[in-house]
Amino acid sequence: MQEIFECDNGLISKQSWVSRIDQLRKETIPATELELKESIARALEDRIPDASCGLLLSGGVDSSLIALLLKTHHADVRCYTVGVDGSQDIVMAREVASLLGLQHKERILSPSELHVLLKKTKTLFQEDIFPNNPNPAVLLGVAAVELAALELAKDDHINLFFGGLGAEEIFAGYNRHLKSDNINDECWRGLRDVVYDRDLRRDAKVAVHYGIRFATPFLDADLIRCAMGIPAGLKIDDEHKKVILRRIAHDLGLPHHVAYRKKKAAQYGSAFMKSIERLAKDNGFRYTRDFFDAL
Repeated sequence: MQEIFECDNGLISKQSWVSRIDQLRKETIPATELELKESIARALEDRIPDASCGLLLSGGVDSSLIALLLKTHHADVRCYTVGVDGSQDIVMAREVASLLGLQHKERILSPSELHVLLKKTKTLFQEDIFPNNPNPAVLLGVAAVELAALELAKDDHINLFFGGLGAEEIFAGYNRHLKSDNINDECWRGLRDVVYDRDLRRDAKVAVHYGIRFATPFLDADLIRCAMGIPAGLKIDDEHKKVILRRIAHDLGLPHHVAYRKKKAAQYGSAFMKSIERLAKDNGFRYTRDFFDAL
């Protein structure tokens, strides 16, 4: 199925994306936890292809829940995880894949391999996204994880990859949600602006480069309407963010320590950022931004 950010020519324009999100906001009505659980299941099931599919598995609640639901629906799915030595994502993804009995490939990159990967990643984004980017660490860190995972999957000839993009926004997973006076307003703002500028432009470039598509069940239109109809108080408590999603994931069968694993962004869960900081220092740079500029 076509994602809401896709058109025949690839990624829709920012203006079209904003219009779609604004329309979804107008259509949103209060929802229950049961309705949300059913909506998550439908969003996943609607995207299962007849052929094999891939999953970028980090071992966090978002990708682990997708893995669980793909297993439940007997999808032919193969999981991919990358990191450096000591990566929490590698450890947790290995456990989740084993628990669910899913095929899993992993790759642990050496510092020199990561250096080469970062150069390749920057080259991909050099012309239209990297220049003047306010946070190149996020762009290159996340994109490098994606590129390494897709390289790992090359021999499997998969052209559809599932990922958890969107879950952090609709379920209030960031610290900015925690600090906001109106959590759901901040969720809508993130969907409207941050997701497109930071995530969709990056992933569209990666998708074109590898000739693949990303399946994003958490950006399903019906699921967005349902999740945004959930009271903000059910999304964040004193201990956790994305509370209602974690509870649903646990109810559906994820172990408690997986469902309630604290968020680790891809560049941190893979331990790429620590290695990048070390690479910068070893190459004589005090700041990672200067290191990225010199790649």
